[in-house]
Amino acid sequence: MTAQSQKHWTGDPADLLRVGAGFRLTDVDPEASPGYIQGKRSAPEDLASGAEQFDALQERLFAQSREDPTTPSLLLVLQAMDSAGKGGIVRHVIGSADPQGILLTAFKKPTAEELAHDFLWRVEKRVPQAGYIGVFDRSHY
Repeated sequence: MTAQSQKHWTGDPADLLRVGAGFRLTDVDPEASPGYIQGKRSAPEDLASGAEQFDALQERLFAQSREDPTTPSLLLVLQAMDSAGKGGIVRHVIGSADPQGILLTAFKKPTAEELAHDFLWRVEKRVPQAGYIGVFDRSHY
């Protein structure tokens, strides 16, 4: 999000949370909150402050795609162990936007048909169209 919804961050989360060359997930402390100076108790306030802005940006993205079919889409990939909070992200963050502009895909164990194709076969079918926000839940299967 942009600065107007960032209440307790030391910088832009897009920069603070971006990974680069040499990134290893095993090196990340699961309790870390890079750049966030408050605890979980402040999270609802921050979530609420960004929800209206997120909804407005998603609406603009969707509306722009009706005028210009080359409008980009957005893909959010949620990958974590079971019970790690992926569903909460979908409910609390993505749930603040108009569901008509969201394409949620919860990948489960591949079917026999999916296993008969290359790894990306089922993924390519679910990539969001212009103007949509796609959410891939459990993309690691």
